[in-house]
Amino acid sequence: TKISSVSSLKRGDLVYFNTISDSDLSDHAGIYLGAGFFMHASSGQKKVVISTLASGYYNRVFSWGRRVFD
Repeated sequence: TKISSVSSLKRGDLVYFNTISDSDLSDHAGIYLGAGFFMHASSGQKKVVISTLASGYYNRVFSWGRRVFD
C-alpha cells in the first residue's frame, strides 16, 4: 500500500524522501518507528539515527510511505 500522508503512517512502514531536486521522487529511505519518528542511515553523521517526521526538514521532503505488512 502506498501512503501519501505522514499522518497515515504506521510503525514498520518504509518511508521515502526527495532530498535532491532532480527528476526522481526518492533519494533517501527509512523505517517509521511510530509517534512521529523514523530511523535511517545518515550520511552526514555516518551512522544510523532516529529523526522526527513531525515537522522540519524530513516532513518537508517526505515523498511517500509503503506498508509491507498489514
